Amino acid sequence: MSLFLTNFVIIMEDLKIIKRIQNGEKNLFGKIYEKYVDEIYKFIYLKTTNTEISEDLTSETFFSALKNIFKFDTNSKDANFRARIYKIAYNKTINHYKICDRETGICEYIDLPCEQDFAGDLDNKEEIKNILSYLKTLSDNERNVIIYRIWHDLSFKEISEILGISLDNCKKISSRTLKKINSNFLILLFIFLIF
Repeated sequence: MSLFLTNFVIIMEDLKIIKRIQNGEKNLFGKIYEKYVDEIYKFIYLKTTNTEISEDLTSETFFSALKNIFKFDTNSKDANFRARIYKIAYNKTINHYKICDRETGICEYIDLPCEQDFAGDLDNKEEIKNILSYLKTLSDNERNVIIYRIWHDLSFKEISEILGISLDNCKKISSRTLKKINSNFLILLFIFLIF
């Protein structure tokens, strides 16, 4: 099955569940939660590198998604609940850092030697730190496009919706960033092998 068809099937399955939730079957939100909790946690963890903060922001993301589920238009031609959850996670993470910056200056959290990190059983945490350090050298949009595209397997359309940029701009950022990363082949190799 092609990637496009697979994504289409996933989107349609989600929309059926969302419609049922909107019609009163709130217990079905557990299916959405189970389907996306790990990838949303990993996405947030890549931004915070802190287990506790990532868990909190993941919980806040799903709470917000459930709280506002009746506002989600399942009849829109662009309806995509996965992209919606990522957008909420993105905004929660950005808001966390805005609050953190106001209260304490800059927030830098490094919490890699934990049991529940995104790399699972990977032994060499130093390699992960190097990759995260390299990713921090990229602009926010470059980093986000690469993370969404490679690690979370989102389409360019989903990424453009989450980041609020045009589809063409999203594709250009991806191409330009991959060329930049390609100049450091070792980092590129680790990025593709680890995730």
